[in-house]
Amino acid sequence: MFFKGWIGSLVVGFTAGFSPVSNILIQSRLGARYVALIGVIGASAALVATSFVRNLYLMFLTYSVLFGIFINFIFNGGMVLVGTYFPKKNQALATGIASSGISFGEADLNI
Repeated sequence: MFFKGWIGSLVVGFTAGFSPVSNILIQSRLGARYVALIGVIGASAALVATSFVRNLYLMFLTYSVLFGIFINFIFNGGMVLVGTYFPKKNQALATGIASSGISFGEADLNI
């Protein structure tokens, strides 16, 4: 059972790795709000599905893969929305505060 630690670690990998996919959805098709909404619904469903899983291999799918992808949708949607609400003045400060808050929240979920 050496792979139990990978379950939480792969969430971070999928969160960062699916940025090109979520950026394509944000820029071309749906927009940041809808992508973030899909992320909230999908991440909630992934956590509920993970609570019923009794096999570690299925937990790789429900928590690591699905939850990681949907958290990426929330993260990138939030970052794009912060950039649109603060177009010039204080954009760097607002982006820094938002990204640190999201990062602390993701770290809290893995504890």
